[in-house]
Amino acid sequence: MANFFNLEDSAKLYDHVMKLWTQYMSIFDINYHEIKYENLVQNLEKTIKPLLKFLELPWNDNVLEFYKTAKNKHQIKTPSYDQVIRPIYSESSGRWKMYEKQISITLPILESWIKKFNY
Repeated sequence: MANFFNLEDSAKLYDHVMKLWTQYMSIFDINYHEIKYENLVQNLEKTIKPLLKFLELPWNDNVLEFYKTAKNKHQIKTPSYDQVIRPIYSESSGRWKMYEKQISITLPILESWIKKFNY
């Protein structure tokens, strides 16, 4: 948790972890499926169907209504409970731009990842 005391240390940790992940991908045959948050909120079904195929799981229309299943659970004990029981929403997408001035110190650290992931 010490890496999250300030934004600069958090950005450095992210950079180190992503560099390590990139190195592992070049060395090991890692079978993974990448999902971009913005794609998920823009088109849940189109994003989830390939994921389920990757996981070798059948499609079920209930996947699109995950929040109904979550509402029926009585054991969700997380600070984000109110988000878990809501349909996918896009209000968080791009929210970082409101804090661009405050995070400017992290941009040089994260620049290569911003370009790689097209942010």
